[in-house]
Amino acid sequence: MYIRKGTVLARKRYSTIYSATPLGSLETVVVKQLRDTLDRPLSLPGRRKLQQALERQARLISPHVLPLYEIDLTADPPYYVMPRADYSLSEYAEFPVCRTPEKSIDLFAELVHSVAALHAQGVCHGNLKPTNVLRHRNRWTLSDLGVWRHRAPEVAALVADDDIATIAYRAPEQLADPDAADESSDIYSLGRILCYLLTKNDPWPGVDVDHLPAEVRDIVVKCTQEKPSARYHSAVELLADVLSIGYYVHIPEQSSAPDEIVRGSEARFLGGDSRSLGTLAETLRSNVDDAQLYHHVVPRLSERVIRALAERYPAVLTTIACTYFQHIDRGTMQPEYADIVGAFARKVFLYTSDIDTKELCIKKVLDVAYEHNRFSVADIFIELAQRCMSDGIPILVAATPDEVEMVSNRILGGNFPPSIKRLVT
Repeated sequence: MYIRKGTVLARKRYSTIYSATPLGSLETVVVKQLRDTLDRPLSLPGRRKLQQALERQARLISPHVLPLYEIDLTADPPYYVMPRADYSLSEYAEFPVCRTPEKSIDLFAELVHSVAALHAQGVCHGNLKPTNVLRHRNRWTLSDLGVWRHRAPEVAALVADDDIATIAYRAPEQLADPDAADESSDIYSLGRILCYLLTKNDPWPGVDVDHLPAEVRDIVVKCTQEKPSARYHSAVELLADVLSIGYYVHIPEQSSAPDEIVRGSEARFLGGDSRSLGTLAETLRSNVDDAQLYHHVVPRLSERVIRALAERYPAVLTTIACTYFQHIDRGTMQPEYADIVGAFARKVFLYTSDIDTKELCIKKVLDVAYEHNRFSVADIFIELAQRCMSDGIPILVAATPDEVEMVSNRILGGNFPPSIKRLVT
């Protein structure tokens, strides 16, 4: 792409940002040129790390992620090209229209919706802050996904300057280890962003909830817990609490994409709209061939949704579980994804009343635990097997000698009650 440089939009410590117009196009784009503190081109290790991060963002085809048009880190200076957004969240927060708590929370709900969509694709952002949330084509989009985590040491602040406007939104575990960023880190950053929207100040060094509206204090406190396990378990769960505040909250009109329909329906159900469960069930039932939906959205359905499906749509839950297991059997699985499979199978096992579905779930847990050598999944199998014995559930699981040996060794070496250990001694 040949690009004519235009106006310099910003000069930062490690980059210069221009407006530009590609040859033969009327669209105005943004070019970000990168250099280090001594105004030198980005080093080779730095280019490789940054290339990986930018390519990850470019591969995400989503209306919630700002697209990248071109990446050329072999140029001198290296650069990448993206559309020119209307404004950032930090700029919009200063508009008069954003001065009421109602509007700030409305805006925040849309942002959480976008983050939930990103997480449903198995991707965390890792660098959420107001300047990385951009208004593009009438939607809030996410940019610079985790770029700062993939920089080389000599360009430690190349993309995200380590100033208050950046550090104020990072989770504690990220400050200790940049590679520790995960979905829970994004939840922490969202809590800090909500503070910013309501106070118009970067929340540094800490969050002062006394200056926030009473109805959002518990949400902010839960988002910004120091321990990741104490925060919201998902962006969908966070969105449900935001919806429950009672303000008019506008979520963008549902797209025709099944994964967005399911996520939106789940958030509304968790927020108290029981009718949304029917929409969710029908969308899953009628889109059994959608691999994206079943690989990334289905296994992350909350326990409340699984329980409600078991009570109101038991046949649909059986279809969902069977279809999900068929999808994962068709492809390769990363070891970490085995934990997601085990957790989903456990939820379905606990709430379905169908014996065949329970048997399918416990068998899948055993197979995944053995194939991927995941002790955490083996522990789920042992828990479910124990429930079968204590509740008198008539299930027989066909297991290979190797699977039996793995479970036996896990029981003997694990922290299980004597009644369980006696089964293998």
